[in-house]
Amino acid sequence: MFLMLGTSPNTITLLALAIGVLAAVVFVATHNALVFAALALLGAFLDALDGEVARRSGTTSKLGGYLDAMCDRLYESALIFAAAHVTGHWTACFLLMVASFTVSYAKARAAVEIQIRNDHGWPEHMGREGRSIGFCSGIVLLGLAPDARWLGRDLFFWTLTVMIVTTFITAFQRILRARELLLAATPAQECGGAVAAQPSIATRRPS
Repeated sequence: MFLMLGTSPNTITLLALAIGVLAAVVFVATHNALVFAALALLGAFLDALDGEVARRSGTTSKLGGYLDAMCDRLYESALIFAAAHVTGHWTACFLLMVASFTVSYAKARAAVEIQIRNDHGWPEHMGREGRSIGFCSGIVLLGLAPDARWLGRDLFFWTLTVMIVTTFITAFQRILRARELLLAATPAQECGGAVAAQPSIATRRPS
């Protein structure tokens, strides 16, 4: 549909961010978990769609990749903040945000040193899509069973706990993958014993 309408990928990226912010505002104002989850999933769908539209329309660009990465961080931050505000799970939400940003940065920072591609074997277990699915699943559980408890904690708290652990594991795996690629590239970049870092073009979706 977006291809037929001639909608630019950057417009879709900004639309996804706007929906994410709207979802956060609605959740804070109404505490309606199911509406929040529905809007968050819609935003995540559009976020995944912008790259596909860019590839099919032949309009991929460095600016698009940069905009996509920046909007991803803002989108995720808005959702996590809204969840923390409504549920009171500030510590768990903070740890999830740290883990999420570490996953993204582990790959993005490597791209500053060497040229990388998405097919370089980066662990994606709790990449952008995995985190979106896990987070929204927890919100749905909160909406369907708000009074359910295990060990005195609601189901969303335990969803956050699982996400924190698995996301940090993915971050550690990405750090190891970055180390492997950087060590493999070091001999070719050495000049007189010094390593010359080579900036590279990051892929459209560093998350």
